[in-house]
Amino acid sequence: MDLSPEDAKFLRELQHRMLREAIIEQQTGMSAIDPLRYKR
Repeated sequence: MDLSPEDAKFLRELQHRMLREAIIEQQTGMSAIDPLRYKR
């Protein structure tokens, strides 16, 4: 699969954002993406 530099940059930023959100989720016990899912 060939990626243009723009696509590669976008995918890297997306990976970093997902990684950061996963770390936040681990630290806080809540999802940075969908906090409503954890309200019970």
